[in-house]
Amino acid sequence: MIRTLLAYPTSSSAPLFWQIESTTTFSVTTLDLVYRISGDMRQIEIPKEQAEPFRADNLWQATCCEVFLRRKNQPAPYLEFNFAPSGLWAFYRFSGYRKALERPDVNAPPIIKSQIETEALTLTANMPWSIINDHLPGTQPLEAGISVILKEKCGNMSYWAVKHSADKPDFHNPDSFFAL
Repeated sequence: MIRTLLAYPTSSSAPLFWQIESTTTFSVTTLDLVYRISGDMRQIEIPKEQAEPFRADNLWQATCCEVFLRRKNQPAPYLEFNFAPSGLWAFYRFSGYRKALERPDVNAPPIIKSQIETEALTLTANMPWSIINDHLPGTQPLEAGISVILKEKCGNMSYWAVKHSADKPDFHNPDSFFAL
C-alpha cells in the first residue's frame, strides 16, 4: 500500500517543494520499505554514499528515513530503524515510550539501496524478519510509524510522517502508528 507522508505543520514551506510517499511490502524473508522523495534533489543535503555501509547513530540529524514497529495493542516494547541514503543504518529497541534505549546486536543487517535523480530520491530498505522477530516478541500483527527527516542545504529541517499525533514532531508517539 502506498502511503503519503505529511510535513509537520511547522515545516511551513516544505509541502510546497516536496512530496513523500512510502510503500511497505512483505516477503518470506524480509519486510521491505520504499521511500520516494520527489522534488529538486539539488536542494537536499544527502549524506555521501558509503562504500561499506555500517551501523551508526544520530542519522536523524540529516536526511534519513525511519520506521518504528510494535505489536498491535502493545505500545512496548517497540523498535526504531533509521536508514540514510548513504547506506548507513541504525537500530534501537525501547522498553517503553522513549525509555531504556538499547542497541541490540543483529545477525543480518538491513540492506539499503538509494537511487538519486534530479527530481527524486528513492530509498529501499529490506529488513530481515529475524531482526524484528528476535527483538519484538509476540505473535500479534505489526503496527508501524513511518517517517522521513529532510535536511535542506540551507539548513532547514522538515519532519514527515503518515500521521502526526503530538504538538511537536514525535515519531515515537504510539498514536502515530498504524496497522501494516
